[in-house]
Formats: sequence, structure tokens, C-alpha cells
Amino acid sequence: MILTVAPAGAAVTLVAENVGTDLVVSGGGTLNLTALTQDPGFFLTQAALNGDLSLVTIGSPGFEFSDLYTGVTVPPPFGPAVTFTPDFGSGDKFGSTPGSGPSPALVVPDGYVSGDPLAATMTFVGESVESLNLIPGTYTWTWGAGPDADLMTLVIVPEPSGAVLLGLASLAVLGRRRPRAEGRP
Repeated sequence: MILTVAPAGAAVTLVAENVGTDLVVSGGGTLNLTALTQDPGFFLTQAALNGDLSLVTIGSPGFEFSDLYTGVTVPPPFGPAVTFTPDFGSGDKFGSTPGSGPSPALVVPDGYVSGDPLAATMTFVGESVESLNLIPGTYTWTWGAGPDADLMTLVIVPEPSGAVLLGLASLAVLGRRRPRAEGRP
């Protein structure tokens, strides 16, 4: 099952789902940073996933200079207190991080201009929603109010259960074996 990502201009939507034998996190959109405060430090950020910290930063592996913006309200944890780094990825490096102090932050590419489009993906080879103990659901980071309000959403797609897959396969087989009425092709 592949979900589509909201088009640019509709905040940011990230989707974590199993694709074949891998876990893929992809997303895109735009961010309005007007209501946030830029942290003046220099930050090296890597693509990573840590459900306990509500951390999801997608893009290519390795460290890159990034800008951090504080003033974000984070969702509840969506997995364990383990930081997973992807095997590969591409695109802009962006997402969320615990921040450099007590305040959670958004991560954006160095020099990002509010409202510019963002898009990225990262892949965990041989992993799945279940193997990383991620909690399926929708998680939303919010900030600002009125015209300065914006959000980032992470959708963790549940794995289909074995019973559901078996039921769907059975329906497909039964549908093919249905007898045809006389006189009908």
C-alpha cells in the first residue's frame, strides 16, 4: 500500500510505511516558520527516527548543516527510545528534533526560506513498522496561530495482519471460482 503525500503548500506530511521488505519514510510540502524562533547556533543534523523523542528527520544519511526553529508543540511518542538511522535517502533534510535545549525544534535545510517546497525520503533496508516497534497512527507537530499557524504530520501506516492478508487472498480465489449463469459469457 503506497500513500500519496500532500502537495506542496499544504504544510508537510510524512508517511512511514512498509514497501516490500523495507521501511520507507517519505514526505513533502512547505513550512511557514513565521511564528517560530530560529536558534542562532550552527547545527549538524542527520536523518534519523526516534519515536520516544518524537524525532523524525528525513533526507540523505550523513550529517549536514541545518537550521533549527523552536516554538513547536510535539505529539506523544510514537516508538521506542532508540535512534535509527536510514540506510539511504535523498532530498532535503527536514523534520523534527528535540532541539539544543529544553524546547523541541523543527529542522530545515541551512538557509531554508519559509514557504519553499521540501521533499525527501529515507529507507531502512530489511526493517518494518513492526520491527522498529513504531506505533501506527497520525502524529502532528503544531505551531503558531491564525495566518502564522502551520503543522507537520507523520502518518505511520500499520502493517496488514496475516489474517487480513489471508482473507483478501481467499476472497480473490473465491471470486474467480464463482459459477457463471447459463447464457452468460
